[in-house]
Amino acid sequence: MTLQINGEDRDFTAPLSLSALVEQLGMKQDRVAVELNRNIVPREQWDKTSLAEGDRLEIVHFVGGGSACAMGVILSEVAVRGADDNAVEGPRVPEPLGGESGSSPLTP
Repeated sequence: MTLQINGEDRDFTAPLSLSALVEQLGMKQDRVAVELNRNIVPREQWDKTSLAEGDRLEIVHFVGGGSACAMGVILSEVAVRGADDNAVEGPRVPEPLGGESGSSPLTP
């Protein structure tokens, strides 16, 4: 079965659950977010989510380091899509957590 993962077609043997796919890709389940056919799938549903021919997945792998702000940009990139499935409007930068422009509790 062919799945599109992050815009690239890849072949896998069916049947395959979302959980098994993440494992086959060598990713740690607690460090990825998955969007299946433009819907984010909660981790607790991965075992019950069967993949089918032509499914489109976006998988974001979280890495250590950086700031919470950078994490917000990554999540925004996954959630924001244009009219074209492959188009991304661009990351949306989160508003400062402190409420005032230019201030943030993340900076000293």
